[in-house]
Amino acid sequence: MVWDLSTSKCLRSWKEHEGPVMSMTCDTSGGLLATAGADRKALLWDVDGGFCTHYFKGHPDPHHLL
Repeated sequence: MVWDLSTSKCLRSWKEHEGPVMSMTCDTSGGLLATAGADRKALLWDVDGGFCTHYFKGHPDPHHLL
């Protein structure tokens, strides 16, 4: 989920991970977001479009993936 901290409202939510997201990072332009989950998946997201652009499965440690 992406939250607006000034209003405490959820701006966007994605549901591709099968469990909690353990780490995430975004590029400097803010257009891409990478997430790593407890499900051992790493996903690359188009933030504006709200869809997953790339999917990587089977990583051993999502805490240190990104």
